[in-house]
Amino acid sequence: MTEEDLKTPSFCSIHFVSAEAAAPLRAAAPGRVVAAIDGGQIEEDRQLFAFLAEALGFPDYFGHNWDALDECLRDLSWLPGTGYVLFIDHATRFWERGHRTAGTLVETWLDAAADWSRDGIPFHLVFVW
Repeated sequence: MTEEDLKTPSFCSIHFVSAEAAAPLRAAAPGRVVAAIDGGQIEEDRQLFAFLAEALGFPDYFGHNWDALDECLRDLSWLPGTGYVLFIDHATRFWERGHRTAGTLVETWLDAAADWSRDGIPFHLVFVW
């Protein structure tokens, strides 16, 4: 994975990288929103929703459920950017302990990424091993 990948709007927006490979990718390019959460602390949906709400500054009306997450990921009007990248650190632990939550997140992210790519805006999720 390269910096160029993060600049590309695409429905192929899920990436898996080592911590070493992720380090240079974390720098925010002008206008790009970069956020990170600690996947090692997530075992279930409610924990994921809380981390995402904080990292992405979700509005108070965020309902802490999958439908609300889908709605917020497709909007992000409160967080304007030329692109979006979310890093999930300690992804191995997240997938081991919260694999259903991680899988549903991937499905939800891909749906939102398809919408963003139609608008020409990069929207990427990076699992950091």
